[in-house]
Amino acid sequence: MKNKKKLISLIILIFLAVVGVASYSSKRVDGIAGKKIANIVVFGDSLSDNGNTYKKSLEMLPDHETWYDGRFSNSKVWVEYLCQYSNDKSCKLIDNAYGGAYSKDGYQKFDINGKTVFKVVTNFLQQVENFTATNKKYNPATTLYVMDIGGNDIMDLKDDYKNIANNIKKAIDLLVKKDKAQHFIILNLPDFSKAPRYFKSSDFKRKKVHEKVVNINKQIFGVAYSFKKQGIDIKVINFYGLLNNLLDKKKYIKDKSCLEIPIKTDKLNFLISYDKRKSCKKNESKYIFHDNLHPTNMVHKKLAKLASMSF
Repeated sequence: MKNKKKLISLIILIFLAVVGVASYSSKRVDGIAGKKIANIVVFGDSLSDNGNTYKKSLEMLPDHETWYDGRFSNSKVWVEYLCQYSNDKSCKLIDNAYGGAYSKDGYQKFDINGKTVFKVVTNFLQQVENFTATNKKYNPATTLYVMDIGGNDIMDLKDDYKNIANNIKKAIDLLVKKDKAQHFIILNLPDFSKAPRYFKSSDFKRKKVHEKVVNINKQIFGVAYSFKKQGIDIKVINFYGLLNNLLDKKKYIKDKSCLEIPIKTDKLNFLISYDKRKSCKKNESKYIFHDNLHPTNMVHKKLAKLASMSF
């Protein structure tokens, strides 16, 4: 009798689960996994910038002898590898990311005597606003929107970093309303308190940076979950976990950057040429960090592969 009751209960639970999934699935957009991705549209900062800040700064930032062809790394950045994982061989990358971008709207300008000479960096929300204002129309079913933002807010903007997740939400809202966007991947933030930039910082400062990263990552997941409930195909890529995993492996060099660059740097340092360490020249693929903050191409390739698992 007890076994019969258990069997009936199990049947009811399975029935409810099937009904629940069916009713939810009828509302949601089909995932992009296994489908042809015709367009990959990117918004973000230096991690994803394939040369936009470089072009806007008249090819001065970052220095092309130290950083590869306008990228903030030693070779191509991760988004440049994503199309190779698409089933569509004509997949197109539309990269709107700018090195140095904050999550807010507006521009970072280069002024002389109070007059704007040129707009060097387009911030994240402005990237999205500019994109949706154009007449370029992409098929929402085969277009993947990629977002990576927040590091510069945490490092530079003090309490304004608290707006990162909300700005991501605004960006997704805008793309869904204006371009009928259906498919998104968002990078969470890596724990850059472990980057060479913070090697000589106090334990207190490193802990503060770490806590901010963890807090923002929770908020990013919350934003993604809220859109998933609305039927949007959205995934958070765990860059935080990937970097920590690499840092834990003894075969990689993590206690110094490939470049012989000052630990404490600002944006002006990216105008200067730096030499690679002798050990890096011989074994660059073992280094996690190219400069005191940005990852090497080895990390970018692993990140692209991780992201491709959501296709």
